[in-house]
Amino acid sequence: MKPEFFDWLKSTKKLTQQSAYDVVSRLRRVEGFCSPYSELNITLFRLNKSKNFAKLTVSVRSQLRRAVKLHHEYIAESSS
Repeated sequence: MKPEFFDWLKSTKKLTQQSAYDVVSRLRRVEGFCSPYSELNITLFRLNKSKNFAKLTVSVRSQLRRAVKLHHEYIAESSS
């Protein structure tokens, strides 16, 4: 994962350093279920189909989905 994503979270999304670190950590956790670097809809579909993902609490699943969405938003902004 690029350090620019961490910086983008802090500058564009106004996250604190700890919150930005948490997002990066959650995105790494998603890698255990599926590739977070696929298209957004595909990534979310694969996450939702994962049996291990389904075992997580609702709040953790929500946090992981948010991390994926933020990463895709970063990719979209940095490629334009």
